[in-house]
Amino acid sequence: MKRMASLVLIAFLCACSPTQDQTPKVAEDQRKALDEAKSLDSTLQRSAEEQARDTEAQSR
Repeated sequence: MKRMASLVLIAFLCACSPTQDQTPKVAEDQRKALDEAKSLDSTLQRSAEEQARDTEAQSR
């Protein structure tokens, strides 16, 4: 009887233990696309600033 109770207790503990990766992967592809877009945006902004500086320097 004690053995049966121990096995049941162990089974409950194993069933209740958390899995290693419980983080939901909701919209992971969309997050990657957003990160890439943000990176591209900063690149484009730097390019526009450089172009504006060059135009300003040429107009002097």
